[in-house]
Amino acid sequence: MKRFLKRLPILKQILATRSDILLTRATAERQLRVSQEHFLATLLLGPRYSDPKKLNRYEGQVFSQNGEDGIIAEIFSRIGSTTKTFVEFGVGNGTENNSAYLLLKGWSGYWFEGVGQNVESIRRNFAELISAKHLFVSQEFFTAENAAGIFERHGIPKEFDLSLIHI
Repeated sequence: MKRFLKRLPILKQILATRSDILLTRATAERQLRVSQEHFLATLLLGPRYSDPKKLNRYEGQVFSQNGEDGIIAEIFSRIGSTTKTFVEFGVGNGTENNSAYLLLKGWSGYWFEGVGQNVESIRRNFAELISAKHLFVSQEFFTAENAAGIFERHGIPKEFDLSLIHI
């Protein structure tokens, strides 16, 4: 017991160091995000991006990884939509893909994901939208050979607005 008590200051120092490292890491990540946003804002001020028809100007990230949410929204503001239905393959756990934002804006669609753990996460986190039949989720890997079968088996309509395939 005495040995243990003698080691307590070392444990406290180790825990304090760990805390400092975590704080430094979080600060560095935050600074990186700010730097990236500043770089993008500066880049968009250049003559190459001054044309309002350039889609890069509309990058915006809600659920997407690289600003696709804003670009997709701009595309549909230009061309309109018909069914407000999407089909996306390889959606991960549903929190970082290209159709989640559309789903929250009232669209409906189909998500296909090959990893069971991700599908379970989607079913938990999007249970309300699934039960309201705004979202259909299935665990499947997409290939050129099984694409037609997937569309048939799940009754995906012949006409939809957006299809996304992540490989």
